[in-house]
Amino acid sequence: VAEDVSLLYAAVTLFGRESQVKVVIEDDYDHVAEITKDGYIIQKNARAERGEVASLEGISLEDMVRFAAQVDLAQIAFLLQGAETNKKAALAGLESGRGSTLGLALWREAPGNENKMWAAYAKARAYTAAAAEARMSGMKVPITAVAGSGNHGITALLGVLAVAEVEEIEQEKLARALSLCSLVTIYIKSLTNRLTAFCGCGAAAATGVAAAITWLLGGNCRQIGHAMQSVIGSITGMICDGAKESCAFKVSVAAGEAVLVSYLSLMGSYIHSKAGIVAQDILDSMENLGKISDPGMKETDKVILEIIRNMEQEKPA
Repeated sequence: VAEDVSLLYAAVTLFGRESQVKVVIEDDYDHVAEITKDGYIIQKNARAERGEVASLEGISLEDMVRFAAQVDLAQIAFLLQGAETNKKAALAGLESGRGSTLGLALWREAPGNENKMWAAYAKARAYTAAAAEARMSGMKVPITAVAGSGNHGITALLGVLAVAEVEEIEQEKLARALSLCSLVTIYIKSLTNRLTAFCGCGAAAATGVAAAITWLLGGNCRQIGHAMQSVIGSITGMICDGAKESCAFKVSVAAGEAVLVSYLSLMGSYIHSKAGIVAQDILDSMENLGKISDPGMKETDKVILEIIRNMEQEKPA
């Protein structure tokens, strides 16, 4: 394990018969900080080409909702395809029985559509669990990412899609809800580190799902904010202890909670402000997520890694 390096750091050395090559990725997933061959640097600071990125500084929840409601459909239609891509991964996971089969178990026990809240909850949990199990168990299924993360994409897009299917929402409205979900998720990720000690699906993506579903069901900005606050106040503390098949449980919990708090917000049930980390304003609550990540949980990362390393060194029973 490398010491005194960036939070996101990976170094791989490939040994050949006559030469060896070392590649270092640092700070971001697509930032190749250095490539050396036989001790000589042959490339530094290579990064994948990126399109123009708009600043989110000064944006409000009302701005995000307005954007989702008014943006040209042609600019966000790709999100519908992204949701379908992730749904295909979920169906592949359900058919394969890979991993812990959480998705399959939830799918088999899902209620009918008589109670739409519980039907949507069960479908969101089953879809997200199955897609995550397919991805994390190594199945060759494409996944549409959100905010640079495949599991964020699974949580965000399938959480919203599940509700849209149960509620029989038309495609344009679904696309707009998916854009709101993605925007909120990206906004929160801009406030936290690229890698966090808490599960980003529970903190960022689930908050985006709650915003989108509440809007999808006809909620106003106040109700959308209430649903988001309920996610932040309930499942923020879910830790990230590495990428593995059991991520399916966390992804599924995140999506399910987002569905429930959305319906509950419309019933007038939500976590009120100034309760723990939940602030008066939703933007301040999201800022609090960033503070919890850094500096709040920097030591947590080290402890989690130490626990994992100690278990790897234990002799099998």
